Amino acid sequence: MKKRRKRELRQLVSGVRDPRRGIGLLRGNLRQLVHAFFATMDEAGIGLLILISFPISVPLAIIGNSFWGMKGGLGGAIVGAVVFLAWIYKSVLFEERVRLIGKEHDFTLCLWCQHPIAGLPKRGVCSECGKGFDIQNSQKLYKAHFDPPAYSPAPKVTKYRTMRDWARALRERDRVRDE
Repeated sequence: MKKRRKRELRQLVSGVRDPRRGIGLLRGNLRQLVHAFFATMDEAGIGLLILISFPISVPLAIIGNSFWGMKGGLGGAIVGAVVFLAWIYKSVLFEERVRLIGKEHDFTLCLWCQHPIAGLPKRGVCSECGKGFDIQNSQKLYKAHFDPPAYSPAPKVTKYRTMRDWARALRERDRVRDE
């Protein structure tokens, strides 16, 4: 259990996973790949990632040629690009929806399912997903991402605070499972 929690904590702090933003392992790993190759984040690396998606587009080109009458690799590349951009657009919409719901409920949302937990006890179990929460910690993590403070502390301080808060969130989530 402790090994799994440590691995999850590393993923949450590094940004490979972020349930607040709907980033699962696949999108998080893709984001890290873009950052590693192009030293950019999601928005700037999308076009470059589409360019290197050509090996994926070859099977799509075969499918595109046989089903839609598209010729060559360009048809598959277009289909691949449209699917990829739709996926990115969906994730941006998800993040915007969570931000709006969070502002509406003063960022008192469950970290794991984004269900509003305002009006519930300070520590408890989410009625939607059944995982434990601490309202103050949840609020702190949501505000750190969606409504950051005007000042920016040193990166080491930010990383320490993020790690501390995610570790607390994992403990709360697992507390319900352990009982």
